[in-house]
Amino acid sequence: MPSRLFNAMKGVKVPHRKNTALMEAVRMPPPKSVVIPTVMHIGAPAKPVVKPGDKVAVGQLIAESGGFISAPVHASVSGVVKKVEDIVLSNGRNAPAIFIESDGEMRPFEGITLPKADTLDQLTEAVRASGIVGLGGAGFPTSVKLAIKDIEQAEYFVINGAECEPYITSDTRTMLDYTDLVERGLRRIADHLKPKAVYIGVEANKPKSIEKLRERFKNDPTIIVKSLTPMYPQKTAYEIGRAHV
Repeated sequence: MPSRLFNAMKGVKVPHRKNTALMEAVRMPPPKSVVIPTVMHIGAPAKPVVKPGDKVAVGQLIAESGGFISAPVHASVSGVVKKVEDIVLSNGRNAPAIFIESDGEMRPFEGITLPKADTLDQLTEAVRASGIVGLGGAGFPTSVKLAIKDIEQAEYFVINGAECEPYITSDTRTMLDYTDLVERGLRRIADHLKPKAVYIGVEANKPKSIEKLRERFKNDPTIIVKSLTPMYPQKTAYEIGRAHV
Protein backbone atom coordinates (compact mmCIF):
# COMPACT_ATOMS: atom_id res chain seq x y z
CA MET A 1 0.00 0.00 0.00
CA PRO A 2 1.48 3.39 -0.93
CA SER A 3 2.62 5.31 2.15
CA ARG A 4 0.55 8.36 1.17
CA LEU A 5 -2.66 6.31 1.13
CA PHE A 6 -1.74 4.62 4.41
CA ASN A 7 -1.17 7.98 6.09
CA ALA A 8 -4.48 9.30 4.73
CA MET A 9 -6.30 6.33 6.25
CA LYS A 10 -4.80 7.19 9.63
CA GLY A 11 -5.84 10.81 9.25
CA VAL A 12 -4.20 13.92 7.83
CA LYS A 13 -3.62 17.37 9.27
CA VAL A 14 -5.46 20.05 7.32
CA PRO A 15 -5.68 23.81 7.95
CA HIS A 16 -8.73 24.69 10.01
CA ARG A 17 -10.41 27.92 8.99
CA LYS A 18 -13.04 28.21 11.71
CA ASN A 19 -13.77 31.84 10.88
CA THR A 20 -17.34 31.71 12.23
CA ALA A 21 -16.53 29.82 15.45
CA LEU A 22 -16.94 32.92 17.65
CA MET A 23 -20.08 34.18 15.90
CA GLU A 24 -23.32 33.44 17.72
CA ALA A 25 -26.15 32.05 15.60
CA VAL A 26 -28.69 34.62 14.43
CA ARG A 27 -32.28 34.17 13.30
CA MET A 28 -32.62 35.06 9.63
CA PRO A 29 -35.83 36.57 8.17
CA PRO A 30 -38.04 34.17 6.19
CA PRO A 31 -36.88 33.77 2.58
CA LYS A 32 -39.26 34.35 -0.32
CA SER A 33 -38.86 30.76 -1.43
CA VAL A 34 -36.93 27.61 -0.59
CA VAL A 35 -35.73 24.61 -2.55
CA ILE A 36 -35.59 21.55 -0.27
CA PRO A 37 -33.76 18.49 -1.65
CA THR A 38 -35.05 15.06 -0.65
CA VAL A 39 -31.43 13.96 -0.24
CA MET A 40 -29.90 15.72 2.75
CA HIS A 41 -28.58 12.54 4.32
CA ILE A 42 -26.67 9.42 3.42
CA GLY A 43 -28.74 6.47 2.20
CA ALA A 44 -31.98 6.27 0.24
CA PRO A 45 -33.62 9.53 -0.88
CA ALA A 46 -36.79 10.59 0.88
CA LYS A 47 -40.02 10.24 -1.11
CA PRO A 48 -42.09 13.43 -1.67
CA VAL A 49 -45.58 13.30 -0.12
CA VAL A 50 -46.73 16.74 -1.32
CA LYS A 51 -47.66 18.05 -4.76
CA PRO A 52 -47.84 21.47 -6.44
CA GLY A 53 -50.58 23.62 -4.94
CA ASP A 54 -50.43 22.03 -1.48
CA LYS A 55 -50.25 24.40 1.47
CA VAL A 56 -47.59 23.49 4.02
CA ALA A 57 -46.47 24.76 7.42
CA VAL A 58 -43.19 24.73 9.32
CA GLY A 59 -42.33 21.23 10.52
CA GLN A 60 -44.81 19.49 8.24
CA LEU A 61 -43.67 16.24 6.61
CA ILE A 62 -43.05 16.83 2.91
CA ALA A 63 -40.99 13.71 2.09
CA GLU A 64 -41.03 10.38 3.93
CA SER A 65 -37.95 8.24 4.52
CA GLY A 66 -37.14 5.87 1.67
CA GLY A 67 -35.68 3.00 3.66
CA PHE A 68 -33.94 1.97 6.89
CA ILE A 69 -30.95 4.22 6.19
CA SER A 70 -32.89 7.31 5.20
CA ALA A 71 -34.55 10.29 6.86
CA PRO A 72 -37.84 12.16 6.42
CA VAL A 73 -37.78 15.79 5.30
CA HIS A 74 -39.94 18.59 6.70
CA ALA A 75 -40.92 22.05 5.51
CA SER A 76 -38.73 24.88 6.79
CA VAL A 77 -41.24 27.61 5.90
CA SER A 78 -45.00 27.94 5.62
CA GLY A 79 -46.42 28.58 2.19
CA VAL A 80 -47.40 26.81 -1.03
CA VAL A 81 -45.63 24.03 -2.91
CA LYS A 82 -44.87 25.39 -6.38
CA LYS A 83 -43.29 22.31 -7.97
CA VAL A 84 -41.48 19.05 -7.33
CA GLU A 85 -38.68 18.33 -9.77
CA ASP A 86 -35.10 17.10 -9.98
CA ILE A 87 -32.17 19.38 -9.24
CA VAL A 88 -28.43 18.86 -9.45
CA LEU A 89 -26.85 18.45 -6.01
CA SER A 90 -23.40 19.71 -5.03
CA ASN A 91 -21.97 16.24 -5.66
CA GLY A 92 -23.25 16.26 -9.25
CA ARG A 93 -26.10 13.79 -8.67
CA ASN A 94 -29.72 14.46 -9.54
CA ALA A 95 -32.36 14.26 -6.83
CA PRO A 96 -35.99 15.37 -6.43
CA ALA A 97 -36.47 18.69 -4.67
CA ILE A 98 -39.54 20.45 -3.32
CA PHE A 99 -39.94 24.13 -4.24
CA ILE A 100 -41.98 26.13 -1.69
CA GLU A 101 -43.07 29.75 -2.01
CA SER A 102 -43.06 31.23 1.47
CA ASP A 103 -45.98 33.24 2.85
CA GLY A 104 -43.61 34.91 5.31
CA GLU A 105 -45.68 33.82 8.31
CA MET A 106 -43.57 30.85 9.47
CA ARG A 107 -46.71 29.14 10.79
CA PRO A 108 -45.92 25.95 12.73
CA PHE A 109 -47.67 22.78 11.58
CA GLU A 110 -50.70 22.10 13.79
CA GLY A 111 -50.09 18.35 13.68
CA ILE A 112 -46.82 18.53 15.66
CA THR A 113 -47.21 16.72 18.98
CA LEU A 114 -44.77 15.78 21.72
CA PRO A 115 -43.71 12.15 21.10
CA LYS A 116 -43.51 9.47 23.76
CA ALA A 117 -39.96 8.47 24.57
CA ASP A 118 -40.30 6.26 27.64
CA THR A 119 -38.30 3.42 26.08
CA LEU A 120 -35.29 3.26 23.78
CA ASP A 121 -37.52 2.02 20.94
CA GLN A 122 -39.89 4.95 21.41
CA LEU A 123 -36.98 7.39 21.57
CA THR A 124 -35.45 5.89 18.42
CA GLU A 125 -38.76 6.19 16.57
CA ALA A 126 -39.17 9.81 17.70
CA VAL A 127 -35.67 10.60 16.44
CA ARG A 128 -36.40 8.84 13.14
CA ALA A 129 -39.66 10.72 12.62
CA SER A 130 -37.98 14.05 13.37
CA GLY A 131 -35.49 13.57 10.53
CA ILE A 132 -32.42 14.18 12.69
CA VAL A 133 -29.16 13.39 10.90
CA GLY A 134 -25.50 14.04 11.65
CA LEU A 135 -24.12 17.52 10.99
CA GLY A 136 -20.93 16.20 9.42
CA GLY A 137 -20.31 15.47 5.78
CA ALA A 138 -22.24 12.18 5.58
CA GLY A 139 -25.51 13.23 7.22
CA PHE A 140 -25.97 9.77 8.76
CA PRO A 141 -29.51 9.25 10.16
CA THR A 142 -29.30 9.40 13.96
CA SER A 143 -32.04 6.80 14.46
CA VAL A 144 -29.84 4.16 12.80
CA LYS A 145 -27.11 4.85 15.36
CA LEU A 146 -29.62 4.20 18.16
CA ALA A 147 -30.93 0.95 16.62
CA ILE A 148 -28.83 -1.33 18.82
CA LYS A 149 -29.54 -5.05 18.50
CA ASP A 150 -27.99 -6.04 21.83
CA ILE A 151 -28.12 -3.19 24.32
CA GLU A 152 -26.05 -5.25 26.76
CA GLN A 153 -23.04 -4.71 24.49
CA ALA A 154 -23.30 -0.91 24.74
CA GLU A 155 -20.64 -0.38 27.41
CA TYR A 156 -19.77 3.20 26.54
CA PHE A 157 -21.65 6.09 24.95
CA VAL A 158 -19.42 8.29 22.76
CA ILE A 159 -20.55 11.72 21.57
CA ASN A 160 -18.68 13.12 18.59
CA GLY A 161 -18.02 16.84 19.04
CA ALA A 162 -14.86 16.76 16.93
CA GLU A 163 -16.06 18.76 13.92
CA CYS A 164 -12.97 17.86 11.90
CA GLU A 165 -14.10 19.42 8.60
CA PRO A 166 -11.95 22.53 8.00
CA TYR A 167 -14.70 25.15 7.70
CA ILE A 168 -17.88 24.15 9.56
CA THR A 169 -18.56 25.47 13.07
CA SER A 170 -22.07 24.16 13.73
CA ASP A 171 -20.90 21.70 16.41
CA THR A 172 -18.86 24.42 18.10
CA ARG A 173 -21.82 26.78 18.33
CA THR A 174 -24.11 23.97 19.49
CA MET A 175 -21.76 23.11 22.35
CA LEU A 176 -21.39 26.77 23.33
CA ASP A 177 -24.92 28.11 22.73
CA TYR A 178 -27.06 25.07 23.50
CA THR A 179 -25.15 23.36 26.31
CA ASP A 180 -28.40 22.75 28.17
CA LEU A 181 -29.87 20.85 25.21
CA VAL A 182 -26.66 18.86 24.76
CA GLU A 183 -26.86 17.77 28.38
CA ARG A 184 -30.58 16.96 28.21
CA GLY A 185 -30.09 14.90 25.07
CA LEU A 186 -27.12 12.89 26.25
CA ARG A 187 -28.72 12.18 29.63
CA ARG A 188 -31.96 11.03 28.00
CA ILE A 189 -30.10 8.57 25.77
CA ALA A 190 -27.79 7.48 28.61
CA ASP A 191 -30.85 6.72 30.75
CA HIS A 192 -31.83 4.10 28.17
CA LEU A 193 -28.37 2.76 27.28
CA LYS A 194 -27.08 2.73 30.87
CA PRO A 195 -23.40 2.86 29.81
CA LYS A 196 -20.43 2.62 32.17
CA ALA A 197 -19.47 6.12 31.10
CA VAL A 198 -20.29 8.84 28.58
CA TYR A 199 -17.37 10.26 26.59
CA ILE A 200 -17.56 13.56 24.70
CA GLY A 201 -14.73 13.89 22.18
CA VAL A 202 -13.79 17.44 21.17
CA GLU A 203 -10.75 18.42 19.12
CA ALA A 204 -8.15 20.50 20.94
CA ASN A 205 -8.65 23.45 18.56
CA LYS A 206 -12.00 24.13 20.25
CA PRO A 207 -10.80 25.10 23.74
CA LYS A 208 -13.89 27.15 24.62
CA SER A 209 -16.16 24.17 23.93
CA ILE A 210 -13.95 21.86 26.01
CA GLU A 211 -13.85 24.36 28.86
CA LYS A 212 -17.60 24.90 28.92
CA LEU A 213 -18.44 21.19 28.76
CA ARG A 214 -15.93 20.29 31.46
CA GLU A 215 -17.34 22.99 33.70
CA ARG A 216 -20.88 21.70 33.06
CA PHE A 217 -20.04 18.09 33.96
CA LYS A 218 -17.33 18.65 36.58
CA ASN A 219 -19.46 17.08 39.31
CA ASP A 220 -20.43 13.99 37.29
CA PRO A 221 -17.57 11.46 37.03
CA THR A 222 -19.54 9.35 34.54
CA ILE A 223 -19.38 12.07 31.85
CA ILE A 224 -15.85 12.67 30.57
CA VAL A 225 -14.83 15.37 28.08
CA LYS A 226 -11.74 14.31 26.13
CA SER A 227 -9.51 16.58 24.08
CA LEU A 228 -8.55 15.01 20.73
CA THR A 229 -5.63 15.74 18.42
CA PRO A 230 -7.05 17.62 15.37
CA MET A 231 -7.00 15.50 12.21
CA TYR A 232 -9.15 14.70 9.20
CA PRO A 233 -11.03 12.44 9.26
CA GLN A 234 -11.32 12.30 13.02
CA LYS A 235 -11.82 8.82 14.49
CA THR A 236 -13.42 9.96 17.74
CA ALA A 237 -14.51 6.59 19.13
CA TYR A 238 -11.21 4.95 18.15
CA GLU A 239 -9.09 7.69 19.72
CA ILE A 240 -11.09 7.65 22.95
CA GLY A 241 -11.11 3.85 23.06
CA ARG A 242 -7.39 3.52 22.45
CA ALA A 243 -6.32 6.13 24.94
CA HIS A 244 -8.90 6.13 27.70
CA VAL A 245 -11.21 3.09 27.77
